[in-house]
Amino acid sequence: MYTSWLAFLLTFLLSESSSKELIQVNLVFRHGDRSPIEIYPNDPHQANEWPEGLGMLTQIGREQQTRLGKYLRQRYSNLTSRIFNSNEIYIRSSDTDRTLMSVYSNLAGLYNTSVEWDGRYISWQPLPVHTVPAEMDELLKMSRPCPRYGKLRKKVTSPAMEKLAADYSQLIQLVLRLTGYKEDDAKTFTLLSHIRDDLFCKAAHNISWPEWANWRNSTCATGTDIACFNKTIFEILSDIHVYDFYNQTVNSPLLHKFIGGPLVVEILDNIFRKLDDMINTPQLYIYSAHDHTVAAFLAALGAYNTMMPEYTATVMLEIYRVDDNDHVVEAYYKNITDSNITYTLNISGCPQPCGLTTFNNLFSSYRIDWDEACRDVIGFTKNELEVMAFCLTFICLLGVVALVCLARRRRKYHHYARVET
Repeated sequence: MYTSWLAFLLTFLLSESSSKELIQVNLVFRHGDRSPIEIYPNDPHQANEWPEGLGMLTQIGREQQTRLGKYLRQRYSNLTSRIFNSNEIYIRSSDTDRTLMSVYSNLAGLYNTSVEWDGRYISWQPLPVHTVPAEMDELLKMSRPCPRYGKLRKKVTSPAMEKLAADYSQLIQLVLRLTGYKEDDAKTFTLLSHIRDDLFCKAAHNISWPEWANWRNSTCATGTDIACFNKTIFEILSDIHVYDFYNQTVNSPLLHKFIGGPLVVEILDNIFRKLDDMINTPQLYIYSAHDHTVAAFLAALGAYNTMMPEYTATVMLEIYRVDDNDHVVEAYYKNITDSNITYTLNISGCPQPCGLTTFNNLFSSYRIDWDEACRDVIGFTKNELEVMAFCLTFICLLGVVALVCLARRRRKYHHYARVET
């Protein structure tokens, strides 16, 4: 009797395990540790103290990404071969040095298998990484020109940021003065972000801070959106940075079809291509990008928790085939740089495991004609306006040339003859 029950239980467990098959994974991660984007003018530690240059992946960042690659190999050991096969994996990066270097470092960990190279064996393989220029990239760099998005973002974010600037005007003026910047309303929050970033990178590399970064604020404006009592200037700058980042990037669903949404659509296309052609469509897609890419992608999925994505933060969308040839999507998030802890992501409107049909229905509205959706209120895209401006300029020049020629002809045939005396 016990034997029959044991056999039944074993059969049940085997049937359960075989009823769920991982067929594809789409990964979106942030680059590793980097140097500051910009050094503030009064900083005693200038750019020459960062050997890689500004905004570049550091040695720490390379090592972080290699560890992430090894973790991904462990997690998805049966998904791809240990030797590169173009039918198994597709890799894309934004056209930025730190994201390109990050994905190559990651692949060194993911494909850490000895291969023969010039008569000897080394643990490295050259793999193709695809990219497009920043001005053409709406997926990862999210910098493709879009007049409509610019107007929407300004409409959505301006009131909150104007209030923030008013609430912290004295603190902002103090920080700009201490760092050597001139106050510029158009760039204030960009400058504050760069200052905070500079300080953050220093801390990560054990470089001393200026004394003022640890000054504590003893007063706060009433009715402010960010608590600042008894916080250091650095802590307040960090809070402002997160608030600004959230408002500028992911605050409104109106923005998702322009940032985050295109990447969701790209991944939907990857999934359906796989279902149409199981053999020749990759089962692993890797996207190497930035903190705002990860945040916008999470926001488009309705799963962003307003926390800044850390270095190497990784979103994992896993697609499974289940009973009766149905398919489900499971989403996970690894947001701790040097930890393998992952968290289940709850996709808005689709509890995990999320049925693929439901997933597709939820986000199919992100599928847009970019040029059409980005038309300005007067009905033209930025490129069309530039072409029109060029044509008008050219026509005006032709008109000027024609007038000059006509004036010369008149001068030639309409003149007084000299009278001999």
